[in-house]
Amino acid sequence: MRAVGVGLLAGLLLLVSGTPATGAEPKPSAYEVVLKSGGKLRATRVRREGGKVHLRMPQGPMTLPESSVVSIKPIHDTKPASSSSSAGFNVVESSSDPARGSGRSVGGEPRQPRRAPVPFPRSGSFGPFPADAKGPVWPDTVDGLRDHLIEHPGDDLARVLLGEKLAAQRRFREALVPLRQLDEAALPRSWRLTRDIVLAGVLLRLDRNDEAIRVYKHSPLLEEPGGREALQALEQERDGLVGLLRSTTPNFVVRVSPEVSQLDLDPLLDELEVVHAELFRALGAEPRDQVTVILYPGDEFWEQTGHPSVVRGLFDGKVRIPAGQVAALSPRLKAILRHEVAHAFIDALTQGQADRRWHEGIAEHFEGSRLRYEADLADSHRSGRWPPPFSYPAAHSRIEWFLRRWDTRQLGRLLVEAGRRGGMHSALQAVVGLSEAELDEAWGRDLSSGR
Repeated sequence: MRAVGVGLLAGLLLLVSGTPATGAEPKPSAYEVVLKSGGKLRATRVRREGGKVHLRMPQGPMTLPESSVVSIKPIHDTKPASSSSSAGFNVVESSSDPARGSGRSVGGEPRQPRRAPVPFPRSGSFGPFPADAKGPVWPDTVDGLRDHLIEHPGDDLARVLLGEKLAAQRRFREALVPLRQLDEAALPRSWRLTRDIVLAGVLLRLDRNDEAIRVYKHSPLLEEPGGREALQALEQERDGLVGLLRSTTPNFVVRVSPEVSQLDLDPLLDELEVVHAELFRALGAEPRDQVTVILYPGDEFWEQTGHPSVVRGLFDGKVRIPAGQVAALSPRLKAILRHEVAHAFIDALTQGQADRRWHEGIAEHFEGSRLRYEADLADSHRSGRWPPPFSYPAAHSRIEWFLRRWDTRQLGRLLVEAGRRGGMHSALQAVVGLSEAELDEAWGRDLSSGR
């Protein structure tokens, strides 16, 4: 099962946009990919490898045969990029590997999974919107679009925009309303594709997998490159949950093995609510929708995700954990729950704007991991090898230093501002008055001086 849909999302972790060094030639803001069929695709990253072309598109990664591509042209937009954020999400994982946070070398490269862990379409920010769209200049905010729809109730294109913006803000239940209250048959094709991708992604995030599949089955997306692979991937996501019971709490949707009795499940559900309350109390904000938690029995976690057995949990829009026997709510399982639910908070509060350093550092803090390799990090700063490349110890050290200088409420405000402002850089300037580079340098100086 596990190989289908890989091509669609193979670049999810690999095709990460980078920031050009100061003085370097500006990178294209996008690429126009012209197909032999006459169609055109807009991609933010392009990679050729092994006779295939790997694209990162706002809808999600896609892989095409190189023979189907006529040309790839860079696009340099003169206007600033939209601040609207993707309603997709980072894939972040926890591991019991000794080379992880407790022992990975400070300069070590993070291990990549064998494949994208969860093959399904990602709803996102699609600006500029379809080229065939001819309409008014729509408001750029949720409230503005809602006011616009009061005055123009027949503007279904505005409904697509509103649904996309709500999804990007992790307001998934709200997004369902405009995405469904429209005449889909009357939408221009490119708008229909956008609407269907966003709607399927929203339904998947809400653990309504059968509905997401129905969207795809009745969508022209099936005629697009990679469309049928995406449908198969959605079906695999659904099939992987067959047989798991569904329980709900005020803040969680939990999938567990039917072999788990309610007597054993209740302590775990209570623990999840305790974790949610602790994170809310610390950060001062919370996700708008329930967080989906899937507790896989036996070896199914590794079979479903394709990760090696050292990985003990991941968040990819849903919290996924190899639970084993839930009856024994061990300290290790509690720590993993805290780590992965923290990822869900970070994703929701920042609207997907936090990079891996912020994600893992904050999750390590709330997991309760102990700091390691502080001396090695201090040596790196003193020797001019700064800032360090990503590692769990470095990410954790950075957050603990941040919390010594500020506190969790300031951290929560920073995360919320990142969502509002479209990135961590502007949020840092607003909340603590430092750029990310200045923050890293202050952290390094304090490490070097033993503070």
